[in-house]
Amino acid sequence: MVKDDTLILSLAAFCHDLGKLVQDCFKIEQSYLESNQSLYQPVYNGQYKYRHALWTAAFIDLHKNLFPKMLFDREWGEDNFLNLAAMHHKPESPKQWVISVADRLSSGQDRDVFLEGKGIAIKDFKSTRLVPILEQLSPQQKKVFESLNDFEWEYELAPMSATNIFPIKREKKDKNSYKSLYENFHNALSGLAHKNESLLLWMQHFESIWKKYTFFVPAARVGKVIPDVSLYHHSKTSAALATAIYLYHVTTDSLIEKDIKADSEKFLVIAGDFFGIQKFIFSRAGEEVHHRSKILRGRSFAVSLFCELAADLLCQEIGLSPYSVLLNSAGKFYILAPNLDEVVEKIYEIEEKINNWLIKMTYGEASLGISFTKGRASSFEKNNFKDFWQEVQSNLQQKKASRFSPVKYCGVFDKYLDSFSNDLDSPICPLCGKRPSSVIVENDDLIYKQKKGSACTFCRDHIMLGTNLVKNDKIAILYKVEENRLQNKNKYLKEPIFGEYQIAFVQGKMNEFAKEGVLRKLWQVNVTETGEIPEEITFMPLNGYVPVYTKEDEYDDRLILGKKSEKTSEDLIDAIKEKAPKTLAHLALSSLEKGEEDKWFGVDALGVLKADVDDLALLFACGLPKERFTISRLYALSSQFNNFFAFYLPYVLRSSRNFNSIYTVFAGGDDLFLLGPWDKIIDFADFIYDKFNHYVCENKEVHFSAGISFVRANMPVDIFAQYVEENLELAKNGGKNSVTMFKRVVGWKQFEEVLNLRGEIKHLLSLKYLTKATLYKLNELIEMAEKEKKLMQKAKINIKDIHNLKWRALLSYVLARNVRADDKEVVENIVLRFAQIIEQYRGDLIIPLWYVLYKQRRYN
Repeated sequence: MVKDDTLILSLAAFCHDLGKLVQDCFKIEQSYLESNQSLYQPVYNGQYKYRHALWTAAFIDLHKNLFPKMLFDREWGEDNFLNLAAMHHKPESPKQWVISVADRLSSGQDRDVFLEGKGIAIKDFKSTRLVPILEQLSPQQKKVFESLNDFEWEYELAPMSATNIFPIKREKKDKNSYKSLYENFHNALSGLAHKNESLLLWMQHFESIWKKYTFFVPAARVGKVIPDVSLYHHSKTSAALATAIYLYHVTTDSLIEKDIKADSEKFLVIAGDFFGIQKFIFSRAGEEVHHRSKILRGRSFAVSLFCELAADLLCQEIGLSPYSVLLNSAGKFYILAPNLDEVVEKIYEIEEKINNWLIKMTYGEASLGISFTKGRASSFEKNNFKDFWQEVQSNLQQKKASRFSPVKYCGVFDKYLDSFSNDLDSPICPLCGKRPSSVIVENDDLIYKQKKGSACTFCRDHIMLGTNLVKNDKIAILYKVEENRLQNKNKYLKEPIFGEYQIAFVQGKMNEFAKEGVLRKLWQVNVTETGEIPEEITFMPLNGYVPVYTKEDEYDDRLILGKKSEKTSEDLIDAIKEKAPKTLAHLALSSLEKGEEDKWFGVDALGVLKADVDDLALLFACGLPKERFTISRLYALSSQFNNFFAFYLPYVLRSSRNFNSIYTVFAGGDDLFLLGPWDKIIDFADFIYDKFNHYVCENKEVHFSAGISFVRANMPVDIFAQYVEENLELAKNGGKNSVTMFKRVVGWKQFEEVLNLRGEIKHLLSLKYLTKATLYKLNELIEMAEKEKKLMQKAKINIKDIHNLKWRALLSYVLARNVRADDKEVVENIVLRFAQIIEQYRGDLIIPLWYVLYKQRRYN
């Protein structure tokens, strides 16, 4: 368990630069400043320096009522919480030296300096803005950023929200003030939950609002420093370093200044990676398919929980602060810990514990690998950290090559057949088709409302998660809690994660559980309707977006097309009234449009979109010069990619009328997997790439590739996941920065251009100049033009392929005979236009052509 002393020191390290946000933003008597300067500010050349340290002390001292009372009840001689946080530039005790060394290590890593240009004057520090790391990323080092003037982009000084995570051009001159930021932070701090119930929980809530208000505040603002690391990332890195240093020296009985400053091998970087994530999420279900969208949603969320809780279990067992987890996204996490024998033993113990549980629940589909790498203080310094991080990655990669111990886990599962009961409605779970059904969820009303049936506890839990994520946005993580203490059996797990963690969907703050130490985390998983981050408890953007029925759907005739019985229609109306999640079948039907004679046209198909950032490992490893490759920048970069996919993307789906019928299976880290009406998926792919390009400062070396597939709504999830994965691979192998659709690999710029041709083709159809039959003939000519292009790249042409060179003549003939226009000039213009676009786009022209043809089909 984590000791209070560790938490307090970690929080003090996290708060050490609080003064950089609050300086000059509230009134302090001049006498207070003058009488305390000598305590917190060192003197250089006859002048007091580092004024922010004094403001850190002043804010804590004058606002004690905003902090947990226990912070000021505990003292170690001079080491009260206030002095621990504020004396990092003038340390006097060993614990103060711990935070000072951590701050200097973190600052030494992230505060690289420009070689050219003027430095930022002290008087101008509040006008300094955070510049993007994403703009600098360049594995080929095409552009060198030698001065602040080399940056074209910056971030606004504003609270982080889903609507303002994008950079702006520097010439726009952001006029936002620290005063406004401070006032909002102060209000948020005064409303944090669990101030008197649990220091552990309050620290997590505090980190959440600190992240919100300092994510775009530069940590370094004076001199020739590069202001590309945020105050939040510097605070978190400093706290993680301080916690590891403190625990190492306390445990080894060496908490003295000389040893604290020594470059000994005192750090462990713990790296965790969940293997088999996609196989676990998309594994085929059993015969029962009615709950597959809930199971899909639940499995995806469960993976996020596995990562968060594995990191939490390590921190809890080792005795680390929650601030020790530096990175946690896309199935990976990294923790900074002390290099102690007992820590290594705990790592092995927890890895085995988690994998035992995963073997039991997933039969080897998913597993966790945990590696550790020893490091010195100098390992984290610039010019050294890049090599050290490569060692961390190499050790983790070795874990991937040996997921399970063959001695322990291979062979026949013990008592597997004995675990099935013939007394149940179905001995094998009909939802997954692999695990034994459980008597404790037999006829569970969460799954079977109007009939009897069986399930395993694992599938039942995924349905529980998938059901409640749509209706609830507050989640409690409880540790070793008795089930009989929880209310509403349909809102908590039957099978606690790793056998320890209970997940419950709740309404209140659960203060009693917090006091007892049972409540480990309390999360708000959705932003507000305006994209703001909630403030009372910890914001954790793990939930995606799920389309739900609205009042308007009661009048949407498409949703009951093809239904045979009146009873089915009544069930649908009930689902609409309950604001239930839309089924995949109804999402597919949403692509239909009403046309002539009040008939429906189109195809009821789902679009499946999968995308991920190209060459991410290369961007992280080689995107920055060696001297700028630091743990703070690495942490910031990972956060920024995750913010786009896990934070912004679900919000834009929820808030956009154009895209609110698209469903996130997963989105986070550096990738996404979406389902929706096939036509909306196409438009969204184009839209989100454009947004991503803006997000990365139009950096041509940072991009993603995507695959788009079209499937029937009743297709098994593992099959459509395989189809879209194949299309994504085609895009990756076809040069990257591309999208695959209709088996065509197209660069994003060209994709946008050909999509814009849809309107032109539709217009010609609406004027009756073209018919669908003519479009089908054009399809053949486009294929010939594509073959001609490939033939022209060969040294020799086979005689049987020579007919493909005739497409221009055939185009003139086909259009002259089939264009329904009396005006000869109109016909000639149409012929010339199609000759031009076929010449330019060749086979890629099938994308707008097939889109229009699909839209013109009469439904049923």
